[in-house]
Amino acid sequence: MVQAEAVADIIEANSEQASRSALRSLSGVFSKQVNTLTRAIIELRIFVEATIDFSDEEIDFLQSEQVKERAQHIQDEVQEILHSATQGAILREGLNVAIAGKPNAGKSSLLNALTQRSSAIVTDIAGTTRDVLRETIHIDGMPLNIIDTAGLHESQDVVEKEGIKRAIDVIAQADVVLMMYDAQDQSPDFSLLPEKLDLKKLLVIKNKIDLTNERPGRCIEQGKTQLSICAKEIQGVDLLRQELADMAGLDSGAEGVVLARKRHIIALEESLEAINNALLQLEGGAIELMAEDLRHAGQAMGSITGEFSSDDLLGEIFSSFCIGK
Repeated sequence: MVQAEAVADIIEANSEQASRSALRSLSGVFSKQVNTLTRAIIELRIFVEATIDFSDEEIDFLQSEQVKERAQHIQDEVQEILHSATQGAILREGLNVAIAGKPNAGKSSLLNALTQRSSAIVTDIAGTTRDVLRETIHIDGMPLNIIDTAGLHESQDVVEKEGIKRAIDVIAQADVVLMMYDAQDQSPDFSLLPEKLDLKKLLVIKNKIDLTNERPGRCIEQGKTQLSICAKEIQGVDLLRQELADMAGLDSGAEGVVLARKRHIIALEESLEAINNALLQLEGGAIELMAEDLRHAGQAMGSITGEFSSDDLLGEIFSSFCIGK
């Protein structure tokens, strides 16, 4: 299943790095990693269940510390694959970067500066942008979907209100939010942003520093990273490009990543959560609940490739126990 998806990814790849990552998936690297981990999870689960079901048998079962050690090793491996898959998802789908702020903060100028072309109309009239405008750029082989949005403010205009509503929706779903404000203002108005916005994905952009005779730079203001730029004059835009690359978390030597789809990420996250829960159950002495969490972890991991289920391993593993003899 994963290799079939990789064929489509090779065809659709929008960069050389994405093509190389898709080829890794096609060669079976990702499937092998997932299947190895799936087997490890199921093996541990079966040993734990055997300890419960055949406690009277003379079987060389794993001790509690050994179970913990194996579970933690699996936890580390899943985290590593999830990190690689997350980077692969960025290569495949691109990082969604929303530009937000009040009208006339310079959002469209920033879009044009990043794309290095006149993608958006720029005027001194507030509210020029009334809808969502998307453009894709590449930084070190990584695709970024730059999204220009309508200025955030109170409006009675029906069309403008719809544009603001769409802007809020885009901002809420973005991977990174560039909150722009005019350098002549004291600070950005964060109340304009969605209430439950994750501040970890927020990057504050102080624009139009040419009007205040400031230089481009980076600083931390109230716990938030802030870049000082002039989008119109292309000052400080390189700083922003580097910051976006850092926020994406794409390793400079990302040759080892494989392209991943959303379903892969969801399955890996579910498996990791179940393993985390299994370790908590072990600490609390709830072995039965640990076995159930390991079952969920194995199912989630196995759904990625769909190549085998836990039932495929039962006979093979239990045959080594010599139970009832």
